[in-house]
Amino acid sequence: MIDKPSNPQTAILIAILAVAINLRPAIAAIGPLADLIETHTALNASGVGLLSTLPIFFMGIGALSVKLLRRMLGEERGISVGVALIALACFARMWLNSGW
Repeated sequence: MIDKPSNPQTAILIAILAVAINLRPAIAAIGPLADLIETHTALNASGVGLLSTLPIFFMGIGALSVKLLRRMLGEERGISVGVALIALACFARMWLNSGW
């Protein structure tokens, strides 16, 4: 049985690391699979290159909208919504067979 961390900052650090480790494959997965993506889809090298920039592009869009989201949701609720969306996307990847 895992004991509760004695310091709340330890729990926050563990949560941040868990989210960061979870996001890493989504950002770095396209590069090693580029040849397979080109072979099995109608995308050419330019399309695969564009596909690999999408996660970074949307992170930039998210960074630009942080001020508005922070005002609308607050810090704690905003972080909770973000982590819940990441978890939902990860669970959806397990059961969905299409790219959508």
